[in-house]
Amino acid sequence: MASLVEARNALAAQIQNYVQPVIPTVLSDPMDQVPNVPAAMVFPGKPVAKYGITLGEAGVMGGRMMAATEFNLQVLVLVSQGSTIERVQTNLDSWLGFENFPGNVSIPAAVALDPTLGMAVDYCEASIVSSYGPIEYNGTTYFGARIDFSLSCQ
Repeated sequence: MASLVEARNALAAQIQNYVQPVIPTVLSDPMDQVPNVPAAMVFPGKPVAKYGITLGEAGVMGGRMMAATEFNLQVLVLVSQGSTIERVQTNLDSWLGFENFPGNVSIPAAVALDPTLGMAVDYCEASIVSSYGPIEYNGTTYFGARIDFSLSCQ
């Protein structure tokens, strides 16, 4: 079973490796201050985890008992500081999959290319865009969006 940290790292790597146009900064360990925008950061979602999603006994892995678990992760995509301009909104729409330009790969499509995130999880899928527009992060307002993902690990 992937740990929460391993799942965050795998989701960040999948986004970094496949999304087009490239998001310059993709972090699996969010920082207090955003280094540069555009950037994406992977956070635990709400609820963070759901235990015991299967019937029966938990398995043993590495000498410890493991239960099937569902994790929820959230990707915070920050495109610009403050208000938006058309070009910035076009990039965000492309990363969310709302616009389909030749050669572009959205964040949900990048995850769908390998829903196991390189065999780190059983599956990962985008579920909703939970916010879009002005987003506050650590006291600063950005233009961006939040995408929620569900992951299953055994």
